[in-house]
Amino acid sequence: MTHSPHSPSFLPRHRWKVLAAGVAANAAFSVAFSGIPMTAVLMRTGYRLDNATLGLVLGLMGLSR
Repeated sequence: MTHSPHSPSFLPRHRWKVLAAGVAANAAFSVAFSGIPMTAVLMRTGYRLDNATLGLVLGLMGLSR
């Protein structure tokens, strides 16, 4: 099956929208994923948690999603 360059599926502006959506999704995931270690450091110092308790708290945070 061949498509002509003028068919609706080959419009260049839609490619940029899809690329922008993918970049935004990747950036959002990276921010959320990188925020977990920083949260652990702040929780450890703020609440004076040991490693086992901190692991439990972070695991419970993961269950709430």
